Amino acid sequence: MGKRFQKQSNSNLFVIGLLNGLLPCGLVYMGLASASTMVDPFLGGLFMLFFGIGTLPLMTSISFFSSNISIERRAKIKKFIPVLIAIMGVVFILRGMNLGIPYLSPQISSESLEIINCN
Repeated sequence: MGKRFQKQSNSNLFVIGLLNGLLPCGLVYMGLASASTMVDPFLGGLFMLFFGIGTLPLMTSISFFSSNISIERRAKIKKFIPVLIAIMGVVFILRGMNLGIPYLSPQISSESLEIINCN
C-alpha cells in the first residue's frame, strides 16, 4: 500500500480505498456478523449497503472538518471514543437480555407460530 501512496492518481486512490477496507475494524465486523444472520443473502447485502451509506455522512464530515479541530479537542475526542464504544456494547447486551424495557431492551415474544393449512 505504501507504493500506492507515492503515485498520485485516481486509480491509485481507488486501490488504496479498497485495501483500506481490508483493515480490521470492530464495528464493520459487527455489521458483517449481523448481515450474516439474515435469512436471505440479498438482505445481508442490503444490510451492509445501508450500513455503509449510514457511515458516509460522518466519515465525509470528519474528512472535511478534521483540519479545523484543535489538538486539545482531538485529544478529548480520542479519550471519549472508548467510552462511547463501551456504552454501545452495554446497550447491545441489554437489548439481547429481553428485559422488557421499552426502547432499551424490548420484550421479544417467543410464541411459536403455527402454519395453518387450508386444504
